[in-house]
Amino acid sequence: MNTSTKPALQSKLLVYLNFYRLADKQNNQERKAELEPYIEDLREEIKKAE
Repeated sequence: MNTSTKPALQSKLLVYLNFYRLADKQNNQERKAELEPYIEDLREEIKKAE
């Protein structure tokens, strides 16, 4: 895998996690539910990149 791919995925994950935390603070369950699959997919992709 390209060496720049893993850092890019990690950066993207941080952005999604920040949006998730913001939705959590706002008690926006719908937005949290929309973000969860993307976060899980990114975590799996990062594991594969290791």
